[in-house]
Amino acid sequence: MTKTSDEVKTYLEGVTGIVEANSFETMCLWQRWRDNGKTWVSTGHGYGPTVGTLAGMPVCISILTATVDGCKILFIDPTSQVVDHRLIETWLKLNVPSALRKDGYLNKTDAMNFSNVLATAKEQAT
Repeated sequence: MTKTSDEVKTYLEGVTGIVEANSFETMCLWQRWRDNGKTWVSTGHGYGPTVGTLAGMPVCISILTATVDGCKILFIDPTSQVVDHRLIETWLKLNVPSALRKDGYLNKTDAMNFSNVLATAKEQAT
């Protein structure tokens, strides 16, 4: 596991849900939610942390946050040549503990099920 910078740790504070989505999927979600009158405020920048290595090669993800209807959501996109989803999941659990559900699993899904992550984030906030 690669050490996470303090800057990235600060960026991840308060995240209540995680969505695996590439930039196009994220843009489509933003457009759909905006067109339906929902609030969506993006940070405008993200990071590309290396979460670890596999077979001597880096495993990297692109991360971007947005506050959607009052919930801070993290969008991730594995971008490296080599991807290890278990390694990414472990990194997320260590670095985004605020996104853990009461049962110990991450409040995480793909773009298609985005509304489920948001509903769970809102439910846990109450």
